[in-house]
Amino acid sequence: MIAIDVLHLIEERYDVTVIDYIVMPDHVHLVIFLPERRDSQEKIPLGRIIGAYKSIVSTRWLSVCKQQGGNVSKIWQAGYYDHVVRNDTDLKEIREYIQWNPDRWYEKYKHICGRPQGSSLRDFNEKQTDL
Repeated sequence: MIAIDVLHLIEERYDVTVIDYIVMPDHVHLVIFLPERRDSQEKIPLGRIIGAYKSIVSTRWLSVCKQQGGNVSKIWQAGYYDHVVRNDTDLKEIREYIQWNPDRWYEKYKHICGRPQGSSLRDFNEKQTDL
């Protein structure tokens, strides 16, 4: 899956750690650890990391669509929402929110698309990587 493969690339390129994530049909949730930098190292703004992620995913997705004869327009909204994790309790709550997001999404949109037999978005994401 492109969105997940690019996460690994971002980790390597920016020396960050993706602690948790979920790729949804219409958005993505990420928990990214930004390590402390030594005084001599430039601090990489989160916006640059998110911008790179969105750009690489878009480029790869557009390439796939072109190969398959499809047409695609913009896939990301402008900007992003961020939250600084303050403590372990905050992290636990955020990770639980991410974990259960597929179920909340399904409840919201089940009248439109339904869930595939015997699977869930959470199961799919868990099969994609070992976190």
